[in-house]
Amino acid sequence: MFHEVTLPPPHLVVFGAGHDAAPVAQLAWTLGFAVTVVDVREAFLTSGRFAGATRVCAHFRQFAERVTLGPGSFALIMNHHVERDRESLRFSLESDAAYVGVLGPRSRYDRLLAGLAKQGYMPDPAKAARVRSPVGLSLGAETPEEVATSILGELLAIRRGFDGGFLSGSVSSLHRPGERRLLASS
Repeated sequence: MFHEVTLPPPHLVVFGAGHDAAPVAQLAWTLGFAVTVVDVREAFLTSGRFAGATRVCAHFRQFAERVTLGPGSFALIMNHHVERDRESLRFSLESDAAYVGVLGPRSRYDRLLAGLAKQGYMPDPAKAARVRSPVGLSLGAETPEEVATSILGELLAIRRGFDGGFLSGSVSSLHRPGERRLLASS
């Protein structure tokens, strides 16, 4: 007797439809993610830019009705707009998303948190622990496509329970994080 277990694809919600969001959405879709792109600017949410993605035109006040971030979801905040990023961060922190990534330097994330604090919102420490800022792996990424590779590398590592480090020098399983060990240097 055979049993086939089919799990839904991992869900990535990208807040922001700027020029750098398109390669993220495309690579995520190629890697098997169900991708949703959320932006208030309808003109940016085209099928040509975000083929394969669900496109949601919504102001942050509409997120509760139009955007789903369930357990195991990945949220990526990359609006390049302080107020939209701040409110996307608040929505993501209050959701059940397993991962919240914030594009940009850590100082930007700190400013977003400070802005939320001025509004009287302080995230629960357990919820804030899900935030990755800066988002992605340290690859020296410069172009939007390289940044997308860095971000999706981090998402895959987290999804599979890996740290995203170098493989060079590792022994044992490359597919089971608990069995991976590094060679001792001589």
